[in-house]
Amino acid sequence: YPIWKGIDFITPRGLPAGDISLETDGSLLLKASACDLNSLDFRSALLIRQEDYSFTETLTLSSESIEENTDAGICAYYDENSYLKYGIRRKDGQLSIIFREYAADGYITDKVTEVDIKNTKDIRLKMEVSGMKRDFYYDLGYGWIKSDHTERTFYLLSNGISKGKRFTGAMTGLYASGSGEVRFTDITGLPDNAF
Repeated sequence: YPIWKGIDFITPRGLPAGDISLETDGSLLLKASACDLNSLDFRSALLIRQEDYSFTETLTLSSESIEENTDAGICAYYDENSYLKYGIRRKDGQLSIIFREYAADGYITDKVTEVDIKNTKDIRLKMEVSGMKRDFYYDLGYGWIKSDHTERTFYLLSNGISKGKRFTGAMTGLYASGSGEVRFTDITGLPDNAF
């Protein structure tokens, strides 16, 4: 996989070479997987191992590249049985902010925040991590707005849930689920082990 913004990403499963590209303007195009992160067929996540529990990840992506029934953004990932995602979704032509936590057999949090994104080309998303707590923000060009919070991300730990073999460790990064190619323009603040 290409190194983007100085980060050597990994994926949970092999990503076909044609599904990712670095553009001359420094952005990254990632083809969205047609399924959600809880499927063994999901491929479109770029991750790093999370060895630190105090960091702030910031991601910028193009709202214009989000197609109908597609969502993309930040993800914290253990495996297909436990993850969270904070991103932008286009549904019925409208863009919104989503926050979803998946643990064991289903979503334990599934929140949609309606926002007026139509005049914003680049959207910034932020996840602040402090131990087990995570705060989530979005910026449409007018400053950061806090939209979501979770206290206990136990499901991102090896012993957090009993579901198959659990040995991969927590990871963080970005994802795209749905259709089309999503344009990511910047990512910063990942744990130090990413650099």
